Amino acid sequence: MPIVSAYVLPHGALVLDPKDEESSRLSHAMKAVAKEIRSLNPDYIFLSTPHGIANTHDFCLYQGNEAEGSAEWEDEYTDYRVSLRLAGDLTNDLIDSLSVNNSVSGILCFGGSSPFQLRWGEVIPLWFLYKEYNEKLPPTCILSQPSRRYTEAPQMVTELKRLGKNINRYFERSEKRVVVIISGDLAHTHQETGPYGYSEDAEKFDASFSRWVEGESDAFFEMISLTNTALSCGFTGIMMLQGILEDKEVKERVLLENLHPTYYGMPVAKFLF
Repeated sequence: MPIVSAYVLPHGALVLDPKDEESSRLSHAMKAVAKEIRSLNPDYIFLSTPHGIANTHDFCLYQGNEAEGSAEWEDEYTDYRVSLRLAGDLTNDLIDSLSVNNSVSGILCFGGSSPFQLRWGEVIPLWFLYKEYNEKLPPTCILSQPSRRYTEAPQMVTELKRLGKNINRYFERSEKRVVVIISGDLAHTHQETGPYGYSEDAEKFDASFSRWVEGESDAFFEMISLTNTALSCGFTGIMMLQGILEDKEVKERVLLENLHPTYYGMPVAKFLF
């Protein structure tokens, strides 16, 4: 089940119904990514979210057969919904494999009797793909980042890279094709009026992300040094992706967009293997 491509995608609702030029550019890039993913014809989608149903310590894989939800944010965007098949048997096997050397467990919604409930962190990156597939997405594995990321993110880097490597090695055992999506935004401190205030490290963090996508090794360490002040919800997913990249031959690295139409940075980046 080799990983054929990976993407870092934003989950800000601005991309769903853009009202300004930067949001429109991000939305256009998301549509282009959706078309590309469909053209790659993956058997499975693997999504990492920092805003899912989270355990304090463990990384959690969503169990069950179905999931659904909306991009609702402050009573808006409720019409943007997805309904998808979870890769039930594959997810259970992945839990067994990853839990040996990683803090990974499964989590089941309502005992499996109802679809797993999704929100913006999962729905927004998948919505464009959902429409591109005419609402029939490939079976999907969803990994939730633990809530300790809020206070321990830099200390988690070694663990995150190891998890990424183990995820890649698991998927390499089969000929099925997998696309990885990292749901995550960049620095949340671009505006004084934002909920986290302003930091001069916001621009630096987002710039280091761009250089990381382009393959500059020092940019990886710069992101680590800045994350506590820049406050990026995508940081842990990006560090996990670094572990995957280190075990793959990357044929193409492309930064489609890196913008901040609001107080947080929103990236669209791709890696083809």
